[in-house]
Amino acid sequence: MAGIVGVAVPGETAEVEETLARIAHRGRAGQSVRSLPFATFGEVWPEAQKALFVDVEDHAVALDGEVHNWTALAAGATSPLEAIEWAYERVGPDFVALLDGPFALAISTPGGVFLGRDVVGKSPLYWGKWRGVICFASEVKGLLPIASDIRAFPPGHYYDPNKGLVRFGEIAMGDSLRMPAGEIAGALRARLVESVSKRMRGGTVGAWLSGGLDSATMAALPEVIYHLESFDCLLVRSSLVNFLVGKLASDHVPAVLSGEGGDELFAGYSYLKRLPAEQLPEELVDITRRLHNTALQRVDRCSAGHGLVARTAFLDREVLDYALRIPPCMKIHRETG
Repeated sequence: MAGIVGVAVPGETAEVEETLARIAHRGRAGQSVRSLPFATFGEVWPEAQKALFVDVEDHAVALDGEVHNWTALAAGATSPLEAIEWAYERVGPDFVALLDGPFALAISTPGGVFLGRDVVGKSPLYWGKWRGVICFASEVKGLLPIASDIRAFPPGHYYDPNKGLVRFGEIAMGDSLRMPAGEIAGALRARLVESVSKRMRGGTVGAWLSGGLDSATMAALPEVIYHLESFDCLLVRSSLVNFLVGKLASDHVPAVLSGEGGDELFAGYSYLKRLPAEQLPEELVDITRRLHNTALQRVDRCSAGHGLVARTAFLDREVLDYALRIPPCMKIHRETG
């Protein structure tokens, strides 16, 4: 995915350029640093997303993500950045609930910097204080030398200078579907087909498949931790193959499809079979809400470390909402007799 940084002060291009350089691996196809009337923003973007940043200098928006419905979001807009800008002006802060796709974004406004992050947290975002004003970046390492009080920006929230931090959406179980299993499976398939189709528009896309470890793992371990920004043993271990495969994939394609979210939404982990059926829905919601700190942190860093874009079709909002309405008995096969 792309990388974004910014401070809520105009004219700080040198500071933003220095910060942006620390996450330059997230995008090797283009870069922009610009002083706006009320802030200074910087972006880097990968090959797979360069079309999103057409005329970037004309807009007071920084975006890491892919807004699939941007043409419908603002009629007449010529780019996702322009659509976001117009939607904010016309709808107000709550426009973020209308966005279809993963995003972390910032908008320079007269009152200060507006920030928003998608409900799942697919696009990373951190914020802190720099000389008493808000600053932000896609990765912690971008803020460490300059900022204090650095925190992860919470998924499903926006920050408005006038309203403060506001939740606009969350992952929750919907009303249980009361249809035959065949109908549910057919409707789910249709949503997955559409989700994958969205993520394959506009260029070549590969796919990440499971692989094995080899001797290169040992050499890659320090670099994995640098990009992952975590010392969690399980997360580091599971990231090794992703990082190596990400490097190989980046030599051939600018973007890949990845299956993160499937196990969480459809009860793919073996321990889930041991839970009582009545506890399963709550557990699935819980592990899905934590994805931004687990599998999605892994997939973002292990792809962005090579300037690669990883797209997660299972986490499309239509697929996610529908999956959380499927009865638990259709997700777990329990042996009987």
